[in-house]
Amino acid sequence: MFVIRRILIGMLFILPGITAAQTLQLRPLKKAPSKPVLYELNMRVNRDISSVATIEIQFPAHFDLSAVKIAGSNAIKGGIRFSVDSTTVVLQRTGLGPTVPAGQSVSLIFGPVVQKSSPTNVDSVWVRIFFEGVQKRSNYQAFKIGIR
Repeated sequence: MFVIRRILIGMLFILPGITAAQTLQLRPLKKAPSKPVLYELNMRVNRDISSVATIEIQFPAHFDLSAVKIAGSNAIKGGIRFSVDSTTVVLQRTGLGPTVPAGQSVSLIFGPVVQKSSPTNVDSVWVRIFFEGVQKRSNYQAFKIGIR
């Protein structure tokens, strides 16, 4: 009986890591149509995020990313570099901080971003996470999420 109880208690600690749901949410910190606003990406994924991981956020064409000047996170230690092209913000860990364990909630803030026109529906944004950096392009997950 003691052994069975011990195994069941051990399973309770293991199963949440295996069955943990992945969540991603992208939202403006203040809604202001046609005005520059900061965006926040909240995520919890079921894989470790290494110190060289890269996160790409691809916006629809009616978003203006040219003013993006800052990116950061209180949850990710070690610093983040960023770059921007016409539709994509690329956030790259610098390699200095520890790995973020699977299942840990992480928040990243970047911006400012301008939504040039008001959407009629929910916009779709692609988020690609390269867990071991872009050099290992096969080791990634892509998520299509909606923002308003």
